[in-house]
Amino acid sequence: MWLSWHGKVGVIHLRAASRLPIVVVLWCSMMLAAKNTSNSCYDTKEAPQPALSETIQNTAEVSATKTKNLPQTDTAGKGVLVYITVDGERRAVALSGETVMDALEACGVVLAPYDRVKPPPKTKLKDGMEIVVERVQITEERCWEWLKPITLYKFDSSLPNGTTRVVDTGKFGLAELLVRVYRKDGKVTLRKVLSRNIISQPKPALVAVGVGRTQTRLAYRGTLPSRGMPVGFKVLTMIATGYDPGPRSCGKYANGLTATGMRARRGVVAVDPRVIKLGTRLYVEGYGYAIAADTGGAIKGNRIDLCFDTYEEAMRWGIRKVRVLILSNPDGTNAGDWFRMYREGLE
Repeated sequence: MWLSWHGKVGVIHLRAASRLPIVVVLWCSMMLAAKNTSNSCYDTKEAPQPALSETIQNTAEVSATKTKNLPQTDTAGKGVLVYITVDGERRAVALSGETVMDALEACGVVLAPYDRVKPPPKTKLKDGMEIVVERVQITEERCWEWLKPITLYKFDSSLPNGTTRVVDTGKFGLAELLVRVYRKDGKVTLRKVLSRNIISQPKPALVAVGVGRTQTRLAYRGTLPSRGMPVGFKVLTMIATGYDPGPRSCGKYANGLTATGMRARRGVVAVDPRVIKLGTRLYVEGYGYAIAADTGGAIKGNRIDLCFDTYEEAMRWGIRKVRVLILSNPDGTNAGDWFRMYREGLE
């Protein structure tokens, strides 16, 4: 066995029983640093190499030295973390911009003409700020609309009092609309009709209201009592208000006509048809004889609206609780004849 050195590699030569040499190669990780090189076991012509730990330490020192020589950038107070919500996604972004618009540009967010940004694009960035981009679209679309027919009523003396019969169901009309549609993040938020073109007018429905003679005999045939109210009839207690046919009571589009087509004047009252059927003759305490010939959006349930010739009369009436009698013909004449005479007096 003998030992030989080749730089940092030591080779041990062994001879086994088979007389064939066995070579063992050793890698020296630790180097001797003796001052007397004559006793060293490596080639004196090669300079001693530093240990691995010394190499790492020296490299770190050199890197630190280079870093100290580089120009330093002060990012304190400029780097912020903001959260951007756009197109249904929420992103956390760290950047060094100054305004909300800078943050959007840094993230590649392109704004359309009607898009909205909260807070506004010129707002200064703050750490933890929430930025929301709302995608707004404004389009103009054409669509179709069915026009519902109105219902007209006519009195028919051939039908029993208070009954109704549909004479004509009417027909829907058709209109073409130009609509401006506002969408936010894909959802419709507003529709604004710009124009309406009537293609076909609706045909009104027609309902006949019976005013014929009832089978029940009148309970009252004599003169009225001292208080002026008939007796022996069905009585309802109702809340009565007053109105006049003019625009102050019925709006600027008032035309003086009722839901049944009759001209509105004293003696015509508005009722809820579910409580008192149209065409029914009535006697209202403190008002007199009347006919249920009109309806109203606010006349629901146990309410009745009395027509007066002038606005001042209606205001003097105010709101009162009254008794309303459901009448047949007050004088016992034929119901159809009574209605015709009553209508002629109104017209």
